[in-house]
Amino acid sequence: MGSDELHPKLLKETSDILSEPLAKIFNKTFEGDSIPDKWKEANITAIFKNKGKRYDTTHFRPVSLTCIPGKL
Repeated sequence: MGSDELHPKLLKETSDILSEPLAKIFNKTFEGDSIPDKWKEANITAIFKNKGKRYDTTHFRPVSLTCIPGKL
């Protein structure tokens, strides 16, 4: 989950309800309005690369978890 704390499965299951409001938001961004600030936020975590020792920080890579609508 991203910073909005919405699980992708929830978005998929409620797509019939959420598609129209999301479409309006997307259209407003195309008209020149800005993207919602919440969609720009990300939770950053470290993932082990499966190489080397876990105590060495160079063996991890950062991953940004962003909200699904922000990715669209």
